[in-house]
Amino acid sequence: MKAFICIVAIILAAPALSQRKNQPPPGSFDRLPQNQAISQLSPAQMQRFFNNADSVRVLTGCFANLAACPNPTAASLTRQILSLGAGGSCAPCSAAEQSNMNALVKLFVESYRTKYPAQFEQVKPYIAHVLQN
Repeated sequence: MKAFICIVAIILAAPALSQRKNQPPPGSFDRLPQNQAISQLSPAQMQRFFNNADSVRVLTGCFANLAACPNPTAASLTRQILSLGAGGSCAPCSAAEQSNMNALVKLFVESYRTKYPAQFEQVKPYIAHVLQN
């Protein structure tokens, strides 16, 4: 009887374990909608992104060659970053979104520079306008 209960428990738990295993890791672009507005990201989402080396590698490649960017969400975020004005100014953003954008730009630059210095150097020419104050 105990063996039967254990088998039933395993069968019932298997779908939940399978679903967890198939979820993209934290910080993955696949956890965001393809049309994610960068101005609406949270600092926690940004930190999870920079804890995912694969996502940083993809984003770095997207800056270098946007046409070959393998992920639609990464391509969208790259285009949005490239469209920012000096210092990260965002023309269509509300005051609240711009305030969030300012904090995100600071976190983005600091995290890229400290956690991935080689990749940051590759991206720097593409985001020079964002680095201006």
